[in-house]
This record gives sequence, structure tokens and C-alpha cells, in this order.
Amino acid sequence: MFYLKLKTFFTNRIIVVLAILWILMNLLMKFGSAGTNSLIQLNEDIEIPDLMFGYNYNSLYTLLENFGKQGRSNYLDFQFYDYVYPLIYSSLLLGIFIRLNSIKTINFWIYLPWIGAIADYFENILLRDIIISFPKMDDNLVQISSVFTIAKWLLAYITIGLIIILILKKLYLKFLK
Repeated sequence: MFYLKLKTFFTNRIIVVLAILWILMNLLMKFGSAGTNSLIQLNEDIEIPDLMFGYNYNSLYTLLENFGKQGRSNYLDFQFYDYVYPLIYSSLLLGIFIRLNSIKTINFWIYLPWIGAIADYFENILLRDIIISFPKMDDNLVQISSVFTIAKWLLAYITIGLIIILILKKLYLKFLK
């Protein structure tokens, strides 16, 4: 029942709207006033913890130190976008996955985008706390935050991989006929 409601909700139009929102959010996160470009202007070697595949205490400390006070402030502003972004990308991935999937019932795989978004939210909350308390960082919070960062990326990659497999399956079945 729930799966059928999801399948009905995620029409092609909804997926196009989500794709447009995803593109706009990426542009805002890159070029917006609090986007990653504002951090790069402060220091060209800056990485964003959200975009890293994990980190440890020393690497995050060095990164936040290199941000400087203004960079850390800009990063906290940037996080506003990153509280909206997981909802958009997880909905888009879920919608594409559901539209491509021929299974009629709910299965474990459709939860992956949402679990990834939840990991992203926990990562954001913990990173915010770490940045606010900088230079006093809690090693445990850094480790937990890094686990959520890794989980977010793994779940996103797995979901995208499954979507690619479903697309290839559809193409194979289409050309087989």
C-alpha cells in the first residue's frame, strides 16, 4: 500500500521538479553567498568536510584551523543549504529508484536514500557542534561525525549503483524484445 502511494506520488513531473531543485541547490551550494566558493576565496586549498570520505581529529582540526574564523562562520552559513539538500537528493534518488523498480512491494533497498539523508543530517548536526566549539573539539564527536559522513557517501553510491543497474536492466530487456 505505502509502496503504491510512493509509486503514484513520484510521477515523471515530480522527478523533473526534484532534478531541477537538485541542480539549483548544487548551484547555490557552489556559488551562493554562503557557498563553497566563499570558503575557497579564503583559502584555495580548503576542502569541505561534507565532501570528504571521512576524516580524523587531526585532519579536521587542521582543516578548521585553515578555515580561519571567517571561514568557520561561512561554513556555518553554508550549512543552511545542507539542511535542505538531503531532503531533495534523497527524494530524487528514491523517486528514480521507485520509477525504475518493477517490484510491486516495498523492499529494503528503497530505504537507502532516506537512511543516507538521515546520516547526512546527523553529520551536519555534529559538524556544526564541532565547529561552534572549535578549537576545543571532542574526539568522539569527530569520529562519530566521520562515521556518518562515510555512511552518507556509501549509501548514496550504493543507491546510484542500484539505479544504474536498474537502467541497464531496463535497456537490456527493451533491446531483448
